Amino acid sequence: RVAYCAASPSYDYIDDIHDLIVSLVNWAAGGRLDRTLESNAPAPVEIIAMERPERKRTVLHAINWQPNWPGVVAHGVEVAIKAEGRDPIKAHAVESKCEVDVRRDMDRIRVVFPPIKAWETIAIDWK
Repeated sequence: RVAYCAASPSYDYIDDIHDLIVSLVNWAAGGRLDRTLESNAPAPVEIIAMERPERKRTVLHAINWQPNWPGVVAHGVEVAIKAEGRDPIKAHAVESKCEVDVRRDMDRIRVVFPPIKAWETIAIDWK
């Protein structure tokens, strides 16, 4: 199967384009993708994940793209990433300079960000 999307990305409707592309990929794959990262972040908050397997570390960046800075603080942003057989040792919020709870929930590792003003980074260390 081949899916074609002639949409032009625009920040006004980027979430709609994302959903369209995910739907097209799911259709082309003949099933449903298992996302690497899931979050309950509100629309202006963007989550980016980076892995350093040789250092046994995952870094999660959250950027709060509010129209006016300082904007509305995002509270309770939870991120779940695939565990892929790994167990977390600890998680540290860089900007807030504090440890955050990290837990394994079946095949996902879950962390909740401290309140996000403009940005926050969480580093997760693995066994």
